[in-house]
Amino acid sequence: MSETTAIVGVGNIGSAVARHLVAGGESVVLAAKDDSGPQALASELGPLARAASVEDAIADAGTVVLAVWLDVMKELIPQQARLLEDKVVIDPSNPIGFDESGQVIRTLPDDQSSGSVVVALLPRARTT
Repeated sequence: MSETTAIVGVGNIGSAVARHLVAGGESVVLAAKDDSGPQALASELGPLARAASVEDAIADAGTVVLAVWLDVMKELIPQQARLLEDKVVIDPSNPIGFDESGQVIRTLPDDQSSGSVVVALLPRARTT
């Protein structure tokens, strides 16, 4: 029996991960700030996918994919720290953003990765 994976954020990365997991026979629970995106994607993906609140998605899963912008993650992780304990947390983020002219820019110093920022926020985090 497979374990459920929570995917927080259903933009380009989150929806692609969800599609691949479901295609491989894995159950996913989808969550985002706005409920309409996860509900629409869950309907599209069928019985192996369902939508939930961010809190319920994290609580119901052993693995959590945080498919949100790094700045959002900086707020989300402290809010959900208790629920993230003992979970496998996957961080697909990159330290990028957009300047006032719409050009992609790096949002962290060159010597800092988004992964190092995220792992510092996670409760009892271990890196592998």
